[in-house]
Amino acid sequence: MTLDQRTIRLPEPHPKQKKIKDEYRRFNVLNAGRRFGKNVLEHDFIVGGVLHGKPMGWGSPTYKNLTEDWRTLGEVLKPVISRINEQDRRIECHTGGVLEMWSLDNIAYDAIRGRAYAGFVINEAAYVKYLMSIWNNVVRPTLIDLKGSALIAGTPNGVNDFATMVNWGNGGQPDWKSWHYTSYDNPYLDPKELDALKYT
Repeated sequence: MTLDQRTIRLPEPHPKQKKIKDEYRRFNVLNAGRRFGKNVLEHDFIVGGVLHGKPMGWGSPTYKNLTEDWRTLGEVLKPVISRINEQDRRIECHTGGVLEMWSLDNIAYDAIRGRAYAGFVINEAAYVKYLMSIWNNVVRPTLIDLKGSALIAGTPNGVNDFATMVNWGNGGQPDWKSWHYTSYDNPYLDPKELDALKYT
């Protein structure tokens, strides 16, 4: 992506990632194995919104979980950043777009209430405690004003709230879409390495 001669670089999506992007609906649930490339899609979702001048939100299970994504997104958006607040995990850009990143741990997520986002990512959703409550009472209301969208991504972790959302996207709810892929669907991974993991 290029903006006023300032270049924003994101990885080129592999075929399965491109298929997901082509099929996006308003609320999207990606149920995928480790190393499939969930973060590539999440970063693309956020950066696309910010470059179009939109307010975007990101939630991870804990602050530790979001640290690497905060660094990566800060580097990607560096050419267009006008202000950055490390403590609040907030980035403002010359485009008018804003990114705010949150921990969804304990009561930290209550600070999200009252925000209005055009898009929201829930990262590692299968490991977010009280995911359904956080979605219904905190995150989903932030998408009302701007008719925002969401990308909810995670690795399978048994029968839980994330599994319920996956089912919504499999046809249970309008405006929802789900995808299920394994680590083997990433063409850049050596299948032999994945095979070896089964015996460690």
